[in-house]
Amino acid sequence: MVGGVMHVMIDLETMSRRPDAAICAIGAVLFDPAAPGDGLRAEPFYRAGLLADAVRQGGHMEVDTVLWWMQQDDAARAEICAGGGSLLGALMDLCHWMFTHGVTDVWGNGADFDLTILAGTYRRASIKLPWEYKQQRCLRERRRGHPELKVPGVGDNRPKHHALHDAIWGARMAVSILREEAQRAELAAQARKVASQSAMSAAMSADIGGDISGAPI
Repeated sequence: MVGGVMHVMIDLETMSRRPDAAICAIGAVLFDPAAPGDGLRAEPFYRAGLLADAVRQGGHMEVDTVLWWMQQDDAARAEICAGGGSLLGALMDLCHWMFTHGVTDVWGNGADFDLTILAGTYRRASIKLPWEYKQQRCLRERRRGHPELKVPGVGDNRPKHHALHDAIWGARMAVSILREEAQRAELAAQARKVASQSAMSAAMSADIGGDISGAPI
């Protein structure tokens, strides 16, 4: 972990688009853009089969979202239809996992979805949120500055609408963005350094030229 920074990408599958949506599954992936390779770190976090317990805990379900899930493929529906998971247990496990790995930056694909829904779920469960608002990062917003950037090694055939796979994709995209931003910053710094050195050289040449022209013959 370079500079004391450890990022996490969180993705949810839910049965509603409201802030109090019932959560079906939680996926989370640690990443560090300064680390070698793809930047992903440690073992990911994944809990599924949470829907029934989430509804019992007051999570909201909406008809449009349920109908949308019915139109998805078997693999996607299997994730959200599985049962037996404990929402409270998943929330506590996520807290422990994030604390253990010293998470400093918490990412979601949209500022008003995954992290908002998860924060509301923690509040309803009376569990302290394992991050502060200032730690939140929005992947969608950062992607606007990198419209042509692609996730290395990830094609269109990746599993869709799966919390863990979507979190892995998001983490790899964030790594690519942060590395490109760091590269841009380094190039800009180098350009400023060259410009400063050129300005100093020009100023010194002008001073030398002035001294020579003003010297007695």
